[in-house]
Amino acid sequence: MDSSETCKDEYMENLRLQAYDRLHELEKEDKIRDELDEKLKSVLHELQVHQIELELQNEELRKAQAELVVQRESYYHLFHRAPVGYALLDENGIIRKANELLCQIIDCHKCDDMHEPLSKYILEEDRVIYMSRFKAFFKKPEGKTLEVRIKDANGNILHMEMRGRKEIREYFSFPGNHERASMILITFNDVTERKKAEQATLKAMLAAEEANNIKSRFLANMSHELRTPLTSIIGFSEALVGGEAGELNDDQKHYLTYIEEGGNHLLNLINDLLDISKTEAGKMELSLEQIKLNDIFEEIEHMIYPIASCKNINLNFVLEPDDIIFDADPGKIKQILINLISNAIKFTPEEGTVEVSGRSLDQVIEISVEDTGIGIPYDYQKKIFEPFSQINSASNTEQKGTGLGLALVKKLVELHNGTIQLESEVSKGSKFSVTIPKTFNLFDVSK
Repeated sequence: MDSSETCKDEYMENLRLQAYDRLHELEKEDKIRDELDEKLKSVLHELQVHQIELELQNEELRKAQAELVVQRESYYHLFHRAPVGYALLDENGIIRKANELLCQIIDCHKCDDMHEPLSKYILEEDRVIYMSRFKAFFKKPEGKTLEVRIKDANGNILHMEMRGRKEIREYFSFPGNHERASMILITFNDVTERKKAEQATLKAMLAAEEANNIKSRFLANMSHELRTPLTSIIGFSEALVGGEAGELNDDQKHYLTYIEEGGNHLLNLINDLLDISKTEAGKMELSLEQIKLNDIFEEIEHMIYPIASCKNINLNFVLEPDDIIFDADPGKIKQILINLISNAIKFTPEEGTVEVSGRSLDQVIEISVEDTGIGIPYDYQKKIFEPFSQINSASNTEQKGTGLGLALVKKLVELHNGTIQLESEVSKGSKFSVTIPKTFNLFDVSK
């Protein structure tokens, strides 16, 4: 092969190699272009997805906005049509909105954008108190109330009870109002009738208390005036029965005995009335001294024993320990015990038992009078300490009394800052327990 052909072959070989290289580069460019197209398609797809998502979100927002408009309109109508007064107040006490009822009350024709201070409509006498308390009320209104008086359009004074709560401002973003200030929603409840009822009740209570005081003073005065002639009647009856004015026949003595018994019964009633009247009028005074309960028991036992013996009543006095000392009025303590023991004997059948006991309990003493008598029905136990209360039953129809004994006992016990309790069961007996502090000023009865 000559040199020209060899050169030709080499030339063709070089062209072939260059063609392969060129083809490889073109294929490479096509591959890159295809990859770019795929990426571009992916990006376009994502963009389309996001676009659809935004459209869906916009649709939800439009629906939510429409619902919010409906809710606001509903809230707005409820606010204005409410049967109680409503007002939206800012932190300075300025009314920004008020419902129609409140506007009618305060005679205001501009409800939605008032910009009027609430204090303007409050009576001058209440204004200072309202303004001094409003800041604290605004800061934390939940659970608090303010009572103010306002004058309505007709000039009537109304008592208003204000209750408030913090409000989300958006609920009141009505058209044309875009404020975002902190506010509270106030409810105005008209409590005028309630206040009138309270005042009427207070007046009635004061009138009743005054009437009770007048009654107590009247009874005290009348009892005092009646005792003097009654004492004379009883004294002359005793003298006549004793034969000081000459001998009497049996009928005369019999009638005079009735007069004497009736006079003594009436005198006891008057004495009890006088004592009760004094305690109710606050005129009963105590002569306090340190006394031994054992000495009181011994003295009363000698006084009561003959009465118990007449009915064969087993009368027992129990004291444990025997050195109980306390501050009290000895005369009033004897009066308490004589009333309780006499009652126990009166309502206990023959051969029964009456036990009087005393014991020390920390800072108080307890005196109990327990019997095996007829007992007191449960329904009647609450009334037993009321004046003129007597048990009405077949078992005690023959018993007589003033019905003041236990009422007087209760008042005398309370005068010593003590208490009295009753335990009783019909046909099984009763137990009265008196508790009195050892030191008189231990309890404060004013509490």
